Amino acid sequence: MNSQPTPYATAADHWAEERDRLIVRLQRLAAERHPQRDQDHRYIAYLREREAALREAIDARLGATRAMGSQVPLDQLVGRLDLAHVERCVLIVLVVMTLLGPDGRQLLNQVEGSRYGGRLTSGLVFVVLGLDLDARADLIERLGRDRELIRSGLVTLGWDPETPADIMESTVALTHQGLGVLMGREPMTKITGDG
Repeated sequence: MNSQPTPYATAADHWAEERDRLIVRLQRLAAERHPQRDQDHRYIAYLREREAALREAIDARLGATRAMGSQVPLDQLVGRLDLAHVERCVLIVLVVMTLLGPDGRQLLNQVEGSRYGGRLTSGLVFVVLGLDLDARADLIERLGRDRELIRSGLVTLGWDPETPADIMESTVALTHQGLGVLMGREPMTKITGDG
């Protein structure tokens, strides 16, 4: 007997489940990229299945929330700014990594070693999202051309196109205002500017 998914009551409920899913994803990436001798393929398969089950549960709850005529702040913002799916995924990673704080930096170090020192860079976002070359190029264009993620004040990118620095090495972060809106603590108009 299948029970009906419960709609999200608060943004925090949604982000708690996105956090759990991203932690499993980072654990899987770390296991795949840096396998241990005593680690077997069943562990990675388990993490992959767990991540898929969590994603399915989140999607079902988002569907139930939408069916009630409601939306979580992420859905509202994506709709109002007309963000692409990859931009939505970037926001999920940035919110969860912000909420995780030092624990998130430790998970990133397990994925990428000490290369980035726990900083979330554009290149590391590509790894976390598992983007292919076309999707990476699309996201670089979206970040590098000052499109909605940057212009709206949701995200900051530590990259200056006038310098030879590689955008892949540039830190990317969620703004305090963006976090407040996505957590449902601030009005959507702080980002969208509409009345």
